[in-house]
Amino acid sequence: MRLICLSLGLLLSLSALADIYKSVDGSGHVTYSSTPSKGAKRLDLAPPVARQTQSSRAVSPSSFPRVDGQTQRERDDMRRRILEQERATELSLLSEARAKTNNQADVVLHQKNIEALNSELARLK
Repeated sequence: MRLICLSLGLLLSLSALADIYKSVDGSGHVTYSSTPSKGAKRLDLAPPVARQTQSSRAVSPSSFPRVDGQTQRERDDMRRRILEQERATELSLLSEARAKTNNQADVVLHQKNIEALNSELARLK
């Protein structure tokens, strides 16, 4: 039984390696075939090359602008303050939307915005 399964698997894999030909007739109809015909072009169906995985920290080019640690901390702090202000604004807008009983779409929108801002704030160092 194992031999039959192995043989069947090998036969199927060999058929996957067959050449494919594409031909276009005078009417513009495209035909694909495993056998060559007059005017048909062989298609190159090589498997895609696997991308090399990069390490979790990609190396920046030497020409890439760099900032010192203090400047980066200041930028991060400013970003955090802006995100917190946006979250406070969204919380206020959410309260207003909840007060209006016919505005469920706005409530959902503000809830999603708050979730996104909370997620972004959680990613900050």
